[in-house]
Amino acid sequence: STQQNKGPECVDYLISCLAAPDTTNVAGRAAWGLGYGVQRGHGSEQKIADAAIEVFANRRDSSLRQALFKMMRQYSDAQHVPKIEEIAALPALGEADRAQLMEIAAGAGAKR
Repeated sequence: STQQNKGPECVDYLISCLAAPDTTNVAGRAAWGLGYGVQRGHGSEQKIADAAIEVFANRRDSSLRQALFKMMRQYSDAQHVPKIEEIAALPALGEADRAQLMEIAAGAGAKR
């Protein structure tokens, strides 16, 4: 999963693993691997950003969330900003997570 040029099929498989209940050995390792680069030009970046945002909104494990933050920083762009800001506005979210999400949204908004 840490190969720098993961192709679309590998990306799709790793994204499917993010839903695994075993956060440490399956979901966490998949998220960790997705943060190590993919082949450009296959739409994988968009898929990874979408998945990272969705999983972040639904999972609470802090180590998984750290990997998801990394993925969002790498792959999110301006189209992801509204959803990131929506999650950041949730009342149950801690201030540290909220601050990271707002930082990610600002960086993503600068990407075209």
